[in-house]
Amino acid sequence: MRLAFTLILLLIILVPVSGKTEVYIKLDKKAVAPEDFIKINVNAFSDVPSPIEVLITGAGGGQWIYENESVTAFSGFWDFQIPEDWEEGTYVVKVNLFENGTTREFFEQFRIIRPKIVKVEFPEVPYQGRTLVNVTVETPEERETSLSFKFIGLNFRFASEEEFKVYNNSTKLKLNLRQRYEETKSIDYALKPGIYAMELILKYRGRIFDSRILTVEVVKPKLNVNVPEEVVAGEPIRIVISTNRFNDNYDGTYNGIVLTLVGENYEAVKVVELGENGTANVSMETAGLSEGDYKLYIRDTMLTYKGYSPKAFAHLYYDLDPKDPLAKEFQAQDDIVLVKDIRIKKHPQSRSNSIVFFEPTSKEAEEGEFVSYRILLSSADDGLSACELILYLSNNSVAEFHRIYFPDWAYETYKVITNDQIRMSALDLKGSVGKDASRVEIATVMLRALSEGVAEMSLKVKRMDSDNGMPINPLAYSAFLVVKPSREENRTEENNMTLSENENRDLNGNSSAENEILQGNTTEISEEQNQSSEELSAPEILKNGEKTEEGVREVSNGKVPRPKELGVEPEDIILMAAFGVSFVLVLGRRS
Repeated sequence: MRLAFTLILLLIILVPVSGKTEVYIKLDKKAVAPEDFIKINVNAFSDVPSPIEVLITGAGGGQWIYENESVTAFSGFWDFQIPEDWEEGTYVVKVNLFENGTTREFFEQFRIIRPKIVKVEFPEVPYQGRTLVNVTVETPEERETSLSFKFIGLNFRFASEEEFKVYNNSTKLKLNLRQRYEETKSIDYALKPGIYAMELILKYRGRIFDSRILTVEVVKPKLNVNVPEEVVAGEPIRIVISTNRFNDNYDGTYNGIVLTLVGENYEAVKVVELGENGTANVSMETAGLSEGDYKLYIRDTMLTYKGYSPKAFAHLYYDLDPKDPLAKEFQAQDDIVLVKDIRIKKHPQSRSNSIVFFEPTSKEAEEGEFVSYRILLSSADDGLSACELILYLSNNSVAEFHRIYFPDWAYETYKVITNDQIRMSALDLKGSVGKDASRVEIATVMLRALSEGVAEMSLKVKRMDSDNGMPINPLAYSAFLVVKPSREENRTEENNMTLSENENRDLNGNSSAENEILQGNTTEISEEQNQSSEELSAPEILKNGEKTEEGVREVSNGKVPRPKELGVEPEDIILMAAFGVSFVLVLGRRS
């Protein structure tokens, strides 16, 4: 029963009703481009034989597809290619059916679209910037459409590294003005502010259908910074940065801006990452900082740097003026540097937290040299009973840990030293670090410079307790070592000998401080000093038991002094002569 019902429905659908004419037109596309193919399917049914015509027509052209004198049932299929010279516009596939002296017309519309660029939105782009260029297009088929570009200046041009696909009739072209610098690593090839041309190219099915040339201005970079003039210690410094790098965060954020906060015996660096709108909100902690005046250096490196990363450069040369001749050595002559003064005040009701830091915060050394850093605790309000630290070295191909020394108050419980890590623990069994202690020396660490580069030394406080057993939770800050090529071939051997002597002295009971004093008092004796000492060792010339200036002068001139000057009287000479003659006569008689 169910099968019979299904067959009846199919017959009703497929077999035309008596006395009714039906025409069905089906197209596989609603829009095509010149030289595209469009599939046309026509089915017609009539009670009486009737002539039929099938054609395509529109404002820009037309063509007959099929005609027949008389049919009652018709089915036709065509794969029609749109002529290249047909203009844009609306077209129809038209079927004419002549029935009982009357022409009946049936239509199905489609559009011919010549792929083209409709609109370009080019935002402001700064020197060494990146941006997204919004392009709106009109195309019959998005997946077959792509855009690319060429950027053109005096004596150069570069093309986009990819072809950009179209979605929702638009695309975003990635323009990277840093491309030329990144390829050469020379600031001479960076695209300077000025006027350039940009050619946009639209392809459809691999064929160029449209292109546009735009005039583009590369502008100077802008950097604005707002910071509070005063901050209470323990509260963060909130920094608001705005630039004209509005769309620079595609394929990674712009991280060429660095902040350096500098105070007495204090330096901290932070790298800024800009958001999508070219702004950033940054905080720098002040916990443990003493009251006083600080300077905040804000530097946009333009990501043109040489020798040091922006962070390392900000440690070593945070105040380097771009106009300084030295700036050219680091490709920093195009930097923007701003300086802000900040006053940090103590909280009226509470004291700031402690920090653990290295002193100095950065050093330079040649390959093979040994350098030392002190590890200090800024304050211990309730004393210090124990501490446990882990030291890390970021790049052990540039430098390595060599040794760690403890101050007199510290009783070492353990220490483990590897090339890139030190674990140490100490107790204060003497009660030396008492209440309200400040600048407490925890240890001194020695590194050996290996090869050119930058190494960062950081630390982690695993445990630190006060005298009353309460934990001390200080902030920890890093330090840097910049290693330069050695200028003396034997520098490493000399340092090793010096280090060996120091270690031998340590074994003989001298403290590290005594070793430093002994080394500091060692003086080389020059050749002139040796000659002077030889002259002073000659017999002294005396007169009446005293040294005479004339005697010294004559001996130094190679003269023999007269007897009088030797302090001998004439009668003494006669007596000595007589004694000599008598002695000779006695010898003569014996012989």
